[in-house]
Amino acid sequence: MSCESSVDRDPGSRVADRKSKLLKSITNLKIRIVGALIAAFLVLVAGAVIATSLHTLQDVERIGRVWERFNSGPGAKAVALDRLRDAIGYGGVVHHFQTFILRKDFSRVRLVRAKLDEAMAALESYRQLGVNQREAAALADIEEVFAAYARNLETAIAMARDRVSSTGIHRSVRIGDQPAFDGLAVLDEELLKSRLASTAEIDGSVGHVVDYMTTGTILIGISLGLLVAGFFWFTSVRLARPLTALGRAMTELQSGEDSIPIPETQRSDEVGAMARAVEVFRQTSIQRRMLQSETAVTNQKLQAEIERHRGTTDSLRAAIVRAEAANKAKSEFLAMMSHEIRTPMNGVLGMASSLLGGRLNRDQRDQVQIIKESGECLLEILDDILDLSKIEAGKLTLEPTDFSLRELLESTEALWRSRAEAKGLTFSMDLEFEGEDGVHADRTRLRQVLFNLIGNAIKFTESGGISVSLSRVQEETPLLQFQVADTGIGIAEEKQSRLFNPFEQADASTTRKFGGTGLGLAISKQLVEVMGGEIAMESEAGKGSTFWFTLPDEPARSDVAAPPEKSNHSGAKLPSFGKKLRILAAEDNHVNQMVLESILKPLECELDIVADGMQAFAAVQAKSYDVVLMDVQMPEMDGPTATRHIRALPGKLSQLPIIALTANAMKGDREAYLACGMTDYVSKPINAQELFGAILRCCDSELQDAAATALEAAKPESLEPAGMTEASVPDEKVLSELLEDIEGLADNADKAETG
Repeated sequence: MSCESSVDRDPGSRVADRKSKLLKSITNLKIRIVGALIAAFLVLVAGAVIATSLHTLQDVERIGRVWERFNSGPGAKAVALDRLRDAIGYGGVVHHFQTFILRKDFSRVRLVRAKLDEAMAALESYRQLGVNQREAAALADIEEVFAAYARNLETAIAMARDRVSSTGIHRSVRIGDQPAFDGLAVLDEELLKSRLASTAEIDGSVGHVVDYMTTGTILIGISLGLLVAGFFWFTSVRLARPLTALGRAMTELQSGEDSIPIPETQRSDEVGAMARAVEVFRQTSIQRRMLQSETAVTNQKLQAEIERHRGTTDSLRAAIVRAEAANKAKSEFLAMMSHEIRTPMNGVLGMASSLLGGRLNRDQRDQVQIIKESGECLLEILDDILDLSKIEAGKLTLEPTDFSLRELLESTEALWRSRAEAKGLTFSMDLEFEGEDGVHADRTRLRQVLFNLIGNAIKFTESGGISVSLSRVQEETPLLQFQVADTGIGIAEEKQSRLFNPFEQADASTTRKFGGTGLGLAISKQLVEVMGGEIAMESEAGKGSTFWFTLPDEPARSDVAAPPEKSNHSGAKLPSFGKKLRILAAEDNHVNQMVLESILKPLECELDIVADGMQAFAAVQAKSYDVVLMDVQMPEMDGPTATRHIRALPGKLSQLPIIALTANAMKGDREAYLACGMTDYVSKPINAQELFGAILRCCDSELQDAAATALEAAKPESLEPAGMTEASVPDEKVLSELLEDIEGLADNADKAETG
C-alpha cells in the first residue's frame, strides 16, 4: 500500500512542478516581449528625434545667416541714415549755417564744415553698403543739397566780412533743402522694405524650427510615458507588492507581534536582503523584549540602592558645605590672628630693638635680647602656620628668579656656622659642585627649606657636626640634590613615616627636651613638591640623620648677580638724610606710635602723628609733607579709604608718597594696598632698614641721593650697639607698656596650648 501511495503522489508532484515552471516561463516571456516592444519603439522614437534635431539645426543656421545679412545691410544702412539725419536736422548743417548768417558768429563756420564732412562720410558709407536705383537718386539729391551749402558757405563768409546785413546775406545764399528731406524719406521707405523682407524670412525659418521642436517634444513625451508605464508595471510586480508585504510585517512587529513569518527571505536581490534584515530585526525584537524584562528587574534593584545611598549623598554634600565654611572661617581667623599678633609684636620687637641700641648693662641686654629672640620665634611660628594654611588651600604661588647657587650656600653658611659653633658643633659646607652656578628657581622658598633642615640639624645635635652639600643628578630630567647630614639623636624607624606630617615630631610627649611646632618638615615637604621635587631622609636612632631633597635643574635665563645683603642695624647711629624730612604718620595704636617715634628719631625728621585716616586726610591739606606712613586698620576712616581721598586731591597733593604700615601680611595684602593707590608697603613688626628703604624709594631724586649717602655712611663696623644719649633712653611708662604687651602675648600662648 505504501508503495502504491508513493507512486500515486509522484506523478502529482511532477505535474505541480511542471506547472509552476511553465507559469514562471510564461511570466518571464511576457516580461521579455514587453521589454523588446518598448526597446523597438524607443529606437524608432530616437531616430525621429535625431532627424527632427538635424532639420532644426539647419533652420537655425539659416536664421543666423539671415540675421548676419540684416546686420550688414539694413542695420548698417540704418546707422548711416541716422548720421545723415543728424547732419541735416537741428544741431546739423542747416542749423549752424542759419545761426552763422543771423549772428555773424564765425565760430559756427567750423561747426558747419564739420557737419558737412560728417554728412559726406555718411553718404559714402551708405553707398558702399549697396543701393538700388531709388536710393542712388535720393543720395544724389541729398549730396547736391550739401554741396550747395558748401558753396554758399564761402559766399556767406565773404559777405559777412564785408559787413553785409544778415537779410542781404540770406537773400544771396538762399538754399532749398527740401530735396534733402525728400531723399531721406525715400531712404526710410527702402530701409523699411529691406527690414520687412528680412523679418519675413526669419519668421519662416522660426516657424519651421517650432514645428520640428513640437514634433520632437511629442515623440519624447510618448517615449517617456511608455518608460514610466513600464517602470511602474515592473516596480508593481517586482517591488511594490513584496515591499507592501514587508511593510505589513514591520507594522506587526512594531505592535509587539513578533511571531509572524517574514516573506521574500529567499530572494537574492535587494528585496531579499531587506526581508532578511527584517527577519534579523524580528529576532532582535524578541531578544530586546527579554532584555527589557530583565532590565526592569535590575532597575528596581538599582532604584532601591539609589534611595539607600541618597541619604549618604546628602550628608556628604552638607559635609562639603561645612568644610568649605570651616576653611573660609580658618582663613579669616588666620588673617585676623596674624594682624592681632603682629600688632603687639611690633611694639615688643620695636621697643626691644630700641632698648638694645641704648645704654644697658649686660644682664639687662641679655634680658632684652631674650625678649627680642622670643618675639622673632613667635613670628616664625606664625609664618609657618600661614605658609601651611596657604599650601593646604592651594594658594601658594612660586616666584622663580635667576640667582647664584654659590652665593645662596655662602650666605647660608655665614648665618648658620656661628650658631653651630656656639653649641660646640662643626659646620661644613661643600661648595665644590659641578655645572653652572646660575639657576632659575624660587630662591626664597629654596632658602626656607634649607634653613628648616639646617635649623633642625643644629637643634637635635649635641655633639659632632653638620654637613651641607649640593650635587647634580643626571636623569631624564637634570636635578639638583641638596643634602643636610648631622650626628644628632637620630629618629627611630617606626617614627619616620609620620615625620613629614603637620604638627608631628619624633618625641611628642609633654616632657620632650626640644621645642618646636612640628611644622617645619611638613612645610618643607610641601614646598619641595610644589617646586617639582621630592624630599626624603635616612636616620638611625642615636647615630644621626641625613635629609635630602631634589629640585629641577633649570639654568638661569640671564646673568646672575648676588642680591643685596639685608642687615639689621638696629644699634647703628643713622645720620641726617641731608635735609629735614617732614613725615606724617597715621597710627591709632599708642605703642606703635612710640615705636615709630623711636625708629624715626635717628633721621632727625619732623614727625607728626595722627590717630585715623580722617585726620591724615585733613593734615596733608593743612601742611606740606614729604611722605605719609599710613596704617591700614584705623577707626573713623581706614588707610585705603584715606589714600583714595588723597589721590583725588588736586595738584601735587595727589602724588604724595604713601607707605602702608600694617600687620596684614597674608598673600595678596601688598597687591591690594598698592592697587588702592599706596606707593609702598612695610609689614609689622616694622624693620627699621625696610622702612628707611621704603622712604628712600618714595622720595624725589635729590633726596634719594642724600639718603643713599646717609645710609652708606650709617653701616656699622661691628655688631656692637652704639652708645645712646640720655634723651634716647625709654622712660618707665614705655617699659611698663612693653611688659604689659609681653604678658598679654604669654597669656594668649598659654590659652592656645590649653585649647
